[in-house]
Amino acid sequence: INDYSNALLLQSQHISTLMNRAALYDRINEYDCCILDYSKVIIILKNNDSQSNNQMLSNVLTLRGKIYSKIGQLSLALQDFNYSNELNSNNIMNIFSRGMCYKLLDEFQLAIKDYTLVMVGL
Repeated sequence: INDYSNALLLQSQHISTLMNRAALYDRINEYDCCILDYSKVIIILKNNDSQSNNQMLSNVLTLRGKIYSKIGQLSLALQDFNYSNELNSNNIMNIFSRGMCYKLLDEFQLAIKDYTLVMVGL
């Protein structure tokens, strides 16, 4: 983490470095720091508004949504999953993660709908 933090002092908007540090924060259960790094990446990608960023933005939103789910912030997780789906409706990991979130919210019919989409390959 220290090496990534030092690298970010030189290049604060380096997406790969932020993503790698976020993954390490997730691994050591430092979820607030993980969310901050994913949020920085989301801002960077939104500011670089190009069609090719939509898939990456979708993936980062899914990752942040999964962290929100881990810490019980299910409404924020669902917001990220839904936005991710708007950007890339073929993101199977996002659909599965959203289904898990619906399950935690006792929205079983919506969970089944998402799980079904995953099982049939969208």
